[in-house]
Amino acid sequence: MKTTLKKYCVTYQVRMLTALILTGILSVGGGLTIIETATAGSTNFTTKTNNEVLAKNRLNRLPPQVANAVLRDVTRREGIKNNFLKITDYRQQTWNNGCLELPQPNEICTQALVPGWRVVASNNKQNWIYHTNDNGRSLRLASANTPTNLPESVKNAVLQAASQRLQLPTSGLTIIQAQQQTWNNGCLNLAGSDEFCTQALVDGWRVTVGAGGQTLVYHTNQTGSAIRLNEQASTIAD
Repeated sequence: MKTTLKKYCVTYQVRMLTALILTGILSVGGGLTIIETATAGSTNFTTKTNNEVLAKNRLNRLPPQVANAVLRDVTRREGIKNNFLKITDYRQQTWNNGCLELPQPNEICTQALVPGWRVVASNNKQNWIYHTNDNGRSLRLASANTPTNLPESVKNAVLQAASQRLQLPTSGLTIIQAQQQTWNNGCLNLAGSDEFCTQALVDGWRVTVGAGGQTLVYHTNQTGSAIRLNEQASTIAD
């Protein structure tokens, strides 16, 4: 009887030990499964995120055919060899009409949104700004011979002023022309009625901004801290 009881106790202990070992293995296995699943999920998320970033970068990259079309047009117009030209700036744009917002006199433009690009080409001496459609088959010169040394502060001041006047974002505006000027007085040659102007020469800029068939002409000092709209020279829709 004692021998039988002893064998039963040993057998029971072995079974319990085996059960505990198996439970531990299953727990570890389950943990590994969870870790592996989490790791795989993290990898998939990272891969998806990277792919989205790459796709976005490809979408925002200037198509080669657009760049080539712009460079060919500058070469044709100016007789400058292509290898002396480069694209210095570009951004995606949606134009408000088939004329790419650069209509010719008496030209009738199709009233439709046209996805495209605003592209700046340069030979390090002067810039050429183009409006194009999305593949470069349609393009128009917005401005030529724009000095590359237009101060950024002047550019920003003019674009901000034009944006407020036209109620348009600065991204929808184009600097058509920029010329260095020396104004005859502190009012930048645009004195108001009964306004007293300091009688001193002021070096500055005459900058023309275009948007949707409208043009605004601004007089500025050298830094853009003083700026005035030349309404007589501007063409603004009522």
